[in-house]
Amino acid sequence: MKRNLIMAFATVGILASCGGGASKEEVKAGADKMCKCMADKTAERGDVSDALAASSAAMDYALCGLDLAFDGVDASTDDFSAAISESCPEYAETQAEYAKTLKEN
Repeated sequence: MKRNLIMAFATVGILASCGGGASKEEVKAGADKMCKCMADKTAERGDVSDALAASSAAMDYALCGLDLAFDGVDASTDDFSAAISESCPEYAETQAEYAKTLKEN
């Protein structure tokens, strides 16, 4: 599972670095899309233990991030992190960890 997660982060990083910067509207739309994707995945998962929810959330966030990369939105930017904090603050910490991982790869 960790290998899949690392591969997902690397793929997102590569795809995000290929395009130009997204406009503020695209970044906001990307954040909204990420929030919706995470809400859908959380609903699909249902009631699970806190430990499983935490590990699943990181994988789900990476999978949702793949869609953003295909849309040309770079989830590693401060603008995107700010948009996530505004749109769905419950994922601000997950976004910070995700952006850090993207920058490291």
